[in-house]
Amino acid sequence: MSLLQAGFGSSGDDYEITDSLRLRSSASAYLNRTPATAGNRRTWTLSWWAKRGALGSTGFTVFSAGTGTSGDTGELVIKYDNNYPDSLAIQTTNTNIRFTNALYRDPSAWHHVVVAFDTTQATAANRTKVYVNGAQITSFNISNDLTQNTDTAVNNTVTQEIGVFARLNSQYFDGYLTEVQMIDGQQLDADDFGEYDANGTWKAKDYTGTYGTNGFYLPMKPTTQADGFNTVLYTGDGTAVSVANTGYAPDFVWIKNRDDANHHRLYDTVRGSNQMLSSSQAAAEQTKGGGLSSFNSDGFSVGNDGSENNSGDNFVAWTWDAGANQTSTGISSVVYEGSGLRRKVTGFGFSPDLVWIKNRLAANFHYLYDSVRGVQKSLSTNSTGAEDGYPYQLEVFDSDGFTVGDDVAGYNNYPGRNYIAWAWDAGDGDPVSNTTGDITSTVKANDATGFSIVSYTGNGTSNSEQTIGHGLSTAPKVVIVKDRTSASTRWTFYSTDLSSDATYAVKNLLLNSTAAESAYSSQIRGIQGSNTFSVRDVDANGNANVNKSGDNYIAYCFSEVSGVSKFSTYTGTGSSGKAITGLGFRPGFLMIKEISSTGNWAIVDGTRSPFGEVTGDYLYANLAQAEGGGSAPLQFDSDGFTINSGDSDTNASGQTYLYMAFKGSYSDYVSPLNETGTIDTRVKANDAYGFSIASYIGNGSNSTIGHGLSAAPDLAIFKNRDDGNDDWWTYNSISGATKFLRLNTTAALGTSSVTFNDTEPTSTVFTIGTGSAINTNGDNHIAYFFRSVTGYSKIGSYQNNNSTSGVTVTTGFRPAFIILKCTDAAERWFILDNARQVNNVSPPSTAWLVPNDSAAEGANGATTATIDFLDNGFQIKTTNPATGEVSFGTRTYIYMAIADTTNARFNFDASGNKNNWIPNNINSNAESETTYDLMKDTPSLVDENAANFAVLNPLRQVGGATITNGNLTLSGSDDYTFGTIALPSSGKFYYEMTCGTVGSTVAVGVADSDAVIAAGDLSADFRLYASNGNKYTTTGALAYGATYTTGDVIGVACDMTNNTISFYKNNVSQGNAFTDLADTTRWIPYLGSFNATGGGSINFGQRPFAYTPPTGFLKLNTFNLPDSTIEDASDYFAPVIYTGNGSNQDITTEHASDFVWIKSRSSTTSHGLYDNVRGTNKSLNSNNTNAEADYGAYGVDAFLSTGFGVTDIASSGYGVNENTVSYVAWSWKANGSGSSNTDGSVTATVSANTTAGFSIVGFTAPSGTGNFTVGHGLGVTPAMVIVKTRDSGSAPWYTWQNTFSNLTDDYMRLNATSAKQTQTSGWGAGMTSSVIGLKAGSTTVATENHIAYCFAEIEGYSAFGSYTGNGSTDGPFIYTGFRPAFIITKNASGTGGWHITDTARFAFNSSSQMGYLDADTTAADVTARIYNAFSNGFQIRDNGSVVNSNGSTYIYMAFAENPFKNANAR
Repeated sequence: MSLLQAGFGSSGDDYEITDSLRLRSSASAYLNRTPATAGNRRTWTLSWWAKRGALGSTGFTVFSAGTGTSGDTGELVIKYDNNYPDSLAIQTTNTNIRFTNALYRDPSAWHHVVVAFDTTQATAANRTKVYVNGAQITSFNISNDLTQNTDTAVNNTVTQEIGVFARLNSQYFDGYLTEVQMIDGQQLDADDFGEYDANGTWKAKDYTGTYGTNGFYLPMKPTTQADGFNTVLYTGDGTAVSVANTGYAPDFVWIKNRDDANHHRLYDTVRGSNQMLSSSQAAAEQTKGGGLSSFNSDGFSVGNDGSENNSGDNFVAWTWDAGANQTSTGISSVVYEGSGLRRKVTGFGFSPDLVWIKNRLAANFHYLYDSVRGVQKSLSTNSTGAEDGYPYQLEVFDSDGFTVGDDVAGYNNYPGRNYIAWAWDAGDGDPVSNTTGDITSTVKANDATGFSIVSYTGNGTSNSEQTIGHGLSTAPKVVIVKDRTSASTRWTFYSTDLSSDATYAVKNLLLNSTAAESAYSSQIRGIQGSNTFSVRDVDANGNANVNKSGDNYIAYCFSEVSGVSKFSTYTGTGSSGKAITGLGFRPGFLMIKEISSTGNWAIVDGTRSPFGEVTGDYLYANLAQAEGGGSAPLQFDSDGFTINSGDSDTNASGQTYLYMAFKGSYSDYVSPLNETGTIDTRVKANDAYGFSIASYIGNGSNSTIGHGLSAAPDLAIFKNRDDGNDDWWTYNSISGATKFLRLNTTAALGTSSVTFNDTEPTSTVFTIGTGSAINTNGDNHIAYFFRSVTGYSKIGSYQNNNSTSGVTVTTGFRPAFIILKCTDAAERWFILDNARQVNNVSPPSTAWLVPNDSAAEGANGATTATIDFLDNGFQIKTTNPATGEVSFGTRTYIYMAIADTTNARFNFDASGNKNNWIPNNINSNAESETTYDLMKDTPSLVDENAANFAVLNPLRQVGGATITNGNLTLSGSDDYTFGTIALPSSGKFYYEMTCGTVGSTVAVGVADSDAVIAAGDLSADFRLYASNGNKYTTTGALAYGATYTTGDVIGVACDMTNNTISFYKNNVSQGNAFTDLADTTRWIPYLGSFNATGGGSINFGQRPFAYTPPTGFLKLNTFNLPDSTIEDASDYFAPVIYTGNGSNQDITTEHASDFVWIKSRSSTTSHGLYDNVRGTNKSLNSNNTNAEADYGAYGVDAFLSTGFGVTDIASSGYGVNENTVSYVAWSWKANGSGSSNTDGSVTATVSANTTAGFSIVGFTAPSGTGNFTVGHGLGVTPAMVIVKTRDSGSAPWYTWQNTFSNLTDDYMRLNATSAKQTQTSGWGAGMTSSVIGLKAGSTTVATENHIAYCFAEIEGYSAFGSYTGNGSTDGPFIYTGFRPAFIITKNASGTGGWHITDTARFAFNSSSQMGYLDADTTAADVTARIYNAFSNGFQIRDNGSVVNSNGSTYIYMAFAENPFKNANAR
């Protein structure tokens, strides 16, 4: 038994749910566990929060328990039912216990359920209790009770499953779950898990009680923090996967395909991404473009290689943190392998602004990209060509690197090609305009790196120096300019170290040429002051390279920064040992050019030469040739560099050379040079957690290498990276330095004096001998060092005891990872972890993996052996000590165990009981995929990143649409759907669509939430970007952007403040598509396909976006919606029910009742409408044209500050308070009895509530038949107006709505079933923000007294509009933006009643009992399933002509219970 673990929420208003788990029925996703011991099978409570995905008659299981056999009488299943679709059902094999009348089919918001069992109760009805959103459910389609003291399978030692009906292996849940809690041994109620807030909304609260033996708590939190080590699981997609939730930036990643016999794959940051070694073979290091492609801040990414990412296969990755990187200088370089498919390149330590890429293996051009010109725009230093905009290039500048696209043209990502990328940081923020010089420029500058990017357009001024602002606070020493527009234009290079010239003042170099320094008629003229550089063209329209009229130019400017960069010259000696010193740093990038004679631009760097020894690693800026040109040895030194040759490109005798040197390379950023040993190493170390990685070049002699730890390692693993015949030699402190094991073999402990030179490691160095596996002269080697850290890791040994109960090994912590090996026999290495072996099972044969074998998980397991993870260590068990490989006889084994330091795992019990769950078909780590299942969609309004998110709406889909994956994926033919959250009228919002199948056309964007769009319709009121590159609106198709296809990510950026929408393809802006998003339209996200099968997956931000949204754009969730003016609608409107007493009584509401509409529910009496402007006891009837009746002392006799009073007598006919009669009253708050209003041509008495958008207007119509106006007091144009004369008995209730096609002529009659009608200028000149237009003798009766009820739409509180019927019981969904409390609808196209429903009479969506009253008749309540009401609107559930005739138009008026922002699912 345990209490709730700290750190998973707090009590009261501060309690927040931050995460959820999506279960996809399409993937057969579920969780399961089998308790080791039985708990209380009779008394228990299950609590969960859910957001429905798929709906309907399939059956969607939340929880089941049982043996999985049909004869299991204890089996228990809780699900959203298939027989009574969407009702909540609880059943056993033999008993249908509870099937609710209520339907839980709201996909737009969350609801909370508690099922509490206690079969020991003497009262049968108390044995099963169900609560939803805090209220106990008492109405059921089926209600049966188990026999007293019945044992259920819940908490028994049989399978317990979340998300699947275990016995049927079907009826998988689809949607989102969080806060799943089982209380073993107690029957609790909803108040233990939640509470109502001040607005009456049910909210979660912290459960503080005990859980019992098999109790558990699943808050569904992912790992956001881990220390030192973590295991992650993921499923391959065959293309590219970003694996997240390691809890840190990993430095060592060991990957194994669990399903197939693929070799183990080992990667580390010291060697760099794509550099693969395999523990299951002796092979040399391989470069894998489709392997691990990047190390990320919370995980890593893999490409399309099957051993790391075979589609559908399950993978495990064991990851280690080797400590923090060094501080970046803002200049660095990274080596990577092309894969041919879109991939990230990371490891720079900053977001680069200039990226210079070169294929190392082939004679391809250099390609330069910068953030000022934008992505997919390249220039080549070895070419005079203009800017190239070919699409297969750099696509995104990322926070730690960049993304290159699919490459079929050999630019920067061709399969199997190795690339170097040099990068510079030009600072944060966007480029800015610089008007300092003669020519206005666009500049991005970074004084910390001394680098700026300058874009300008030539002004064509001839024979005159033109100055251009460079944006740096220190004058640059180097400026490089290239014409982007015109071909055959050179790269002009200026340095303050170049010579002067009598004619043209200075000399330049040409970056694209071997030419010596020279003066040119078209060149950079120099630095003018500290703020500008100057250019001059003698003939700006002819021989122009720097200032041709209208041409666009780019300039890269470099100033010296102490300790970061140095630009200078030296004179060659023609002999080895030419030292250039005084730089103040060890160079990470060096470019050298002979300036006194012809010579190439030689480039070397510390990434390709991490130990500073350059031999054949030259590339040349002016040449396309592959790496390896030049043979001039060069050494990077701590204060400069030394040239050890007389090569003409770097050190010809007497020649002058210019160099540009920068501090910063991948090696310097990740693994600083360690000179502690006799061999230098590149070391990355995390001493706190006893782990380091060391890279070195062997010398073939007994030597020492620095390991970076503060104590001697207890385990060291070595591999020769260059030799495929050398094994993985392994040292452990238990066996000592005279012994060794080999990780890639089963061999027992061996003895060798040449391996570790018989010398134990020290706290600073590790001794290596002359063995080729660890010290071949000139070969590259890698070493992984581990030391025991108390409470975190233990490297030790145990001797088996030849017993089935086995040895218990004490580690001082509960292990999360164990690797072990028998030392005195040829047995395999074994790895076990708590991510795959969630709970101790016997035997765990399916969880074994073997580092020295490529076998799939469990294929070669030690099938007779078990290892149980214990709180303080682990226990070895076996069914046969004569056969178990980890438990054989009395053999000795070494092991390394590491503790679990994760702060959470979505499938781990947070109650403290460690009743963890096994995930099945759940994507918990590959956050780059559309199938990633750890979501920020929650019932709480936590922050802009965690709240109730928009999804696709299955209640509003057309054509052959199928919506799956938690309502985030659309597929089908000629289909479309809308989102569940409309875009507010102001603010900026961003979402993404990953394109699926494109049969003909897929389109994404926004649509009018009230639009009716037929399948295949491309002319409705929407704003779309389609896969054919066109944009679509009501005017049809227009050319817009690039085409897109399967896998492309389309970003949708909606700036509602400025009424614009822009689209992005794979983060490349396609520009503003539309600028006409009218404020008067409620726009809602749209996704559809036309003419053939197609679709895509939408992401509103509940999972990580593929790309960073534009600055200032928010995710589409309820937190980011504006606060509603009215948070509690009952302060202004409420439906109430009461029973008459035949005398007088006060009916209580939470507001002052100024307009009260009353109807008997059980008898055929008239509707009575009363208001505070006309006064008490004065009734009008909406169901007839009668004049106002003054009932004297009867009727509504008081308008109170918190309700109203009613007085009646038996059989009076007043219809407000007859004894025992059931009534409903709809009450609105205005502003008392009103005041004089002279806004119109006729003075009126107006009671106006501008907050709630409601006014009561009393006036006397003028004589004659002319138009007139009356003030309404709302300050905005009404959405609906209802007018009735009080004096005569023949005039109808004239009704106007702003959806009518003719706003001055069209009207409807509240008292009649007739369709919309027309009379010329019946509404005068129409409605405005101050007056209503009327016409005497038309909508009013001349000289008579009238009353008008005026309604304006208030976001989150009231909605007025129209919908088009579809003739189906699965009728139209109407988005209101709130949870309705009152709905009235009327057929505008044909005859039919004014149907009214409300939540006072019908408090839930029922399978049969949702009913209505008609405003136009005296009829009592009619029971029928007409409407379903949801958290954000309502749906028509009847196919009759009164509410849903196919093609007919209907108007509606609705008032809220809660705004959608704060609403739970109904």
